[in-house]
Amino acid sequence: IDDLSPLPKIRKSLLVLHSSPSTFLHIAPEKEEEQEEEVVVVEKEFFDAKRLAATREILTTERTYNEQLKRLYELFALTIKDSALLNPYQWETIFGALEPVIFQSNQLLNLLEDRLGHTDNLVASPPLHGDEIPSLSVADIFISTLPHSLDDYAHYCQKYSAAHQLASHIYQTNIGFQSFMNRLSKVSSPSEALSINSP
Repeated sequence: IDDLSPLPKIRKSLLVLHSSPSTFLHIAPEKEEEQEEEVVVVEKEFFDAKRLAATREILTTERTYNEQLKRLYELFALTIKDSALLNPYQWETIFGALEPVIFQSNQLLNLLEDRLGHTDNLVASPPLHGDEIPSLSVADIFISTLPHSLDDYAHYCQKYSAAHQLASHIYQTNIGFQSFMNRLSKVSSPSEALSINSP
């Protein structure tokens, strides 16, 4: 998010008519009130635009993350499970902690889209003066999902080192698994830029 440095300039430009001692124009009290109200409106629109950009970035990032998780699971976990390249213990060690993480990402993304999905086009085209801007608050969404998601992500992190070591060992010793990984790495899409070693 960009800094808020333009804001003082906005206020200064709007107040210059009655704040400068050199001006010869007398401004009636009601005009001063109107100008101050205009400053407040501009400030609100400025901060609303910043908040909108921030929340849209959160939504876009979560969508991308969710898509990559699902690709990783479908291409690696499900394919390997169906092919029986790994025994149940190996599969569970490497991929078992991924399912709860995907579930939590789905939950968070659904909540974000319910609230922000209709704001997709507003960053490029901000609301006009007087238009109602959608709710931009997402803090409560993260607070409500944090207890469960934190447990699942902590479990994933705890299992990651063992899963990574086992996957590397199997790749070096299991020819079938190695051949599968090599074939998948040559597929241009949708596995492009994905790796089983991705955290």
